[in-house]
Amino acid sequence: MRLRKQQHTSSGGRRRVTERLLTARQVADLLDVSAETVLRWTRRGDIPAIRLPGGAIRFRPEDFDAWLEGRAVGVSSQSPKGTVRGIV
Repeated sequence: MRLRKQQHTSSGGRRRVTERLLTARQVADLLDVSAETVLRWTRRGDIPAIRLPGGAIRFRPEDFDAWLEGRAVGVSSQSPKGTVRGIV
C-alpha cells in the first residue's frame, strides 16, 4: 500500500512533509485487525506512531508502509506436509 505525500522545502532547506496522518482505526482497517490491537502494538513500540499534543495517536503513511514492508515474509508454495502456506 502506497499513500501519496507532498513534500515541500522550507526556507531553511529542511524538507517538511504535509500529508494526512492515519488514525488507529484506518490502520486497523488496512490490516483487518481491531483498533485496540493497533493501539496495543503502539504502546509496546511495535509500530511507529506520533502522539499529538492532545494525546491522540496518529501514524505517518510512509512510516506505516516501511513498517509493513519490514514484516514481509517469503511465501512458500507448499509446506512439508503439503498444505499451502501464506503470509501471516
